[in-house]
Amino acid sequence: MNIKKLNKKVNKSIIISIIVIAIAIATMIMAYLNIGYINALEENITNQVKIYTIVVYGCVAFLQAVFYIKNFKKPGAFRFILFAIVSVACSAIVAIFNDYPWAYIVASILFFGVAILGRLISIVKVRTPRNILINILLLVIFGAILVASLTRLNEPNKLFSTTMVCATVVVITMCYILIESFQRIRLHNISEIIKRTYVFEILLGLLSLIVSFSFIFTLFEDISFQDALWYCFAVVTTIGFGDVTVKTMICRIMSVVLGMYGLIVVAVITSVIVNYYNESKNIDKQIKK
Repeated sequence: MNIKKLNKKVNKSIIISIIVIAIAIATMIMAYLNIGYINALEENITNQVKIYTIVVYGCVAFLQAVFYIKNFKKPGAFRFILFAIVSVACSAIVAIFNDYPWAYIVASILFFGVAILGRLISIVKVRTPRNILINILLLVIFGAILVASLTRLNEPNKLFSTTMVCATVVVITMCYILIESFQRIRLHNISEIIKRTYVFEILLGLLSLIVSFSFIFTLFEDISFQDALWYCFAVVTTIGFGDVTVKTMICRIMSVVLGMYGLIVVAVITSVIVNYYNESKNIDKQIKK
């Protein structure tokens, strides 16, 4: 009976995850298309912008409602339904006053306002260091986007704030897709494997090498720091685009060191993934017994 109940829960969770991913992909596509339509505006607001803006807010509302159903027993889950209600209100404002730019501005302010409020609710309800840190980062991002949107109101394109909303929706829904896709990963197993393989220290060393080598490359080569970072990334990942190259012997030797370190990182990450799946299989076998 326990196995049957477990299977029902797993199947239900998979179905909800599929629904969330499907809605997130649809929302992301609509938001991305709307950005293109807004950027192509010349004078009047086109029907495409009106329709896609309404659809984007509607999709966000539906997505948040699904998240509320999925998490209604967890602390602070009512923020999802709050976001859904406000998204419906934004959609209604644009639907009724779609010929007026101020309607899109008001809807954008409401959208970011409730997003910020949701992060504050999450901090109050779930006071773990990880949750607080993530939400503070999101508060800074949402606040910065809102301020940037409001400072562009004097420009001819009054729909810049709506463009920022759509861009934010694209990023958020992409995060939703990743969360739903990897939600069954046992974080405890991964943390133990990371401790045993020293992958965190190795990645930190790689980051330090990339940044420090980039500074050195700017001294010996006629390239900017941004180009040096791009070159180091290409070397470490063994992609080798070839758009930026080094000519001095010392920089070439350093490039070899970076490339070798990149191979080590790939090997370590591969071992982490393999170990994780092996341990997950062992745990599943023990549960079935």
